[in-house]
Amino acid sequence: MASARGSHISDTGDTITSQLLTELDGLEGLRGVTVIGATNRKHAIDPALLRPGRFELHLETRLPDATERAEIFSIHTRKLPLHADVDIAALAAQADGLDGSQIAFVCREAVMAHLRHAIGQSKEAPLNLELHHDDFQRALEHLKSPLPPEKRVTR
Repeated sequence: MASARGSHISDTGDTITSQLLTELDGLEGLRGVTVIGATNRKHAIDPALLRPGRFELHLETRLPDATERAEIFSIHTRKLPLHADVDIAALAAQADGLDGSQIAFVCREAVMAHLRHAIGQSKEAPLNLELHHDDFQRALEHLKSPLPPEKRVTR
């Protein structure tokens, strides 16, 4: 929304960035107003937004380590029926390089993969709701599968 001016194909992006700068400058007299921004592409932000009085405090977050990834998996699987073969520590090791939102996606996708598989089974067999390690494996593979260039997001 506020990439560097002059980098846009049309003038619309430059206009939005200029308007945002104007609005931020007008906030100086307001009390109790905090503006927070987030990006995974800090290099693309207009430098004027990063000067004092605008977005002057910059916090960088790192990717979670194996212990933190295991905790994230634990949080997102806490209420799920897990089979004994699900090893949270092993999943955390396999999820190296993933952030919290991607791990949450893996957990949701594992549920969906399991349901798709279970529904495809015989209609006469009882529905087994326990998630297996293979469900998480399919979800991890789905997340890590190469995307076509038009769907890739650079970091």
